[in-house]
Amino acid sequence: MSRKRTYKPGQNTVTIAVRSEGVDELLREIGELSKGVIRPAAQAGAQVFYDQVKQNVNSIPVKTGNLRDSIYQVYSKDKSDENTAVYHISWNRKKAPHGHLIEFGTLNKDGTERVAPRAFLRSAQSRADDAADAAIEKIHAMFDEANEKL
Repeated sequence: MSRKRTYKPGQNTVTIAVRSEGVDELLREIGELSKGVIRPAAQAGAQVFYDQVKQNVNSIPVKTGNLRDSIYQVYSKDKSDENTAVYHISWNRKKAPHGHLIEFGTLNKDGTERVAPRAFLRSAQSRADDAADAAIEKIHAMFDEANEKL
């Protein structure tokens, strides 16, 4: 003998109602925050490279200290916009005009031997993953801080 089961609408179901009040305002605030997080996140990543370049230069024997003192990081207004923040890390060529000779190597004074490069700037690129992690951590910290205020 078979039994016929009948189901009434809504029986054996879960109903979820979502109201969108305040969502538009929250999305607007998140949008504003995301614009404000770009430059600090880029700076956090740039700082990783800057610190590595400084460490690399400090491992090179010092004669005058001009190269060590000329390392800088600077925000580039020309290359940045509301969605992108660009930082440059390099050495001041006026303070340390010999920086390229150390970075890329050269010939000795009499031109008979090659002086090996001491790539203080290019070797810092090995820290790209760490720089990305620092930028992401900064973004998370800023969103967490904003979330606490909501």
